[in-house]
Amino acid sequence: MFKYLAGYFSKGFLFVKNNPQIIYTIFLIVVIPLAFFFTSEQFLKVAREGQNRLERSRIGVLQDVFVLFAKWNLDEPEFLRDRVRVVAHETETMTNFQILRAEDEETFSVLVSMNENEEGTLLTPDPLTSSLLGLATGMPGQSFASEFFRDGARYWRSARAITATTSNTAVGYVLTDLSMAQGDAVARRNIQNAYLTL
Repeated sequence: MFKYLAGYFSKGFLFVKNNPQIIYTIFLIVVIPLAFFFTSEQFLKVAREGQNRLERSRIGVLQDVFVLFAKWNLDEPEFLRDRVRVVAHETETMTNFQILRAEDEETFSVLVSMNENEEGTLLTPDPLTSSLLGLATGMPGQSFASEFFRDGARYWRSARAITATTSNTAVGYVLTDLSMAQGDAVARRNIQNAYLTL
């Protein structure tokens, strides 16, 4: 049996030796698809980074604008509630929008929320939220966002301080969550189509 295998290998070796274009053909059959896969992966990575940058900018602009009028109306929860409902209705990917007031360093009261059941309750933030609120307190002129996952879906959580009208002291916070499920589903579908095309 070993002699038969050795015979087949020697015939194959002689065939390849006499026809070197076979090696080049096999090489191209392997290398070209790998190059397409590598290029498409790099393109998708850049596209996802661009999408993330766009979403962070979108969150930042939304919070910047909201904070500008919220600081003057923090004592009018009904007015803020109406604005939160409009923003939430117009932003279909938004899953959480809260206006918080600090009770102490570890607890925040929910002044206004997308979810009416949360209004008037106390929020003890998880580590991610606590970190974002801490950053927002330290630099009240900026929004801070971080990516997190819940039930296999990707989200962006963002926090921004609402400052007093007479100083740069944080008197409240805007906390938002945006779901990236739609964008991620489109990206997955595009990846699948790209691989099927290759």
